[in-house]
Amino acid sequence: TADSFDVGAVANEPMIVFCIATAGKGEFCGNGRTFYERLLARADEFKGTFTNVKYAVFGLGDSHYWGKGTEESRVNFAKPARELDALMESLGAIRFIPTGFGDDQDVDQY
Repeated sequence: TADSFDVGAVANEPMIVFCIATAGKGEFCGNGRTFYERLLARADEFKGTFTNVKYAVFGLGDSHYWGKGTEESRVNFAKPARELDALMESLGAIRFIPTGFGDDQDVDQY
């Protein structure tokens, strides 16, 4: 799980692919919440140290969970993935592929 990964070691990883599901109201799932919180808490310390880290994020969610076309759905759909993507970028990591999203409401169910 993401929570078992030492955030202090992220800068030493040449490539990381994150697959982030959404729980509750736009929240991180239980097995990734602590990773994100630890990374965020040390953001000032890590800023600029991830320049050799390439990363990708794939976010999973349901765009109609809070009602089709509602503002809540727009804001909360794959929110953890978008937050992690923004944090990694702010720390100097290089996104090697555009962030992708899997939507449970997609006609093909992905």
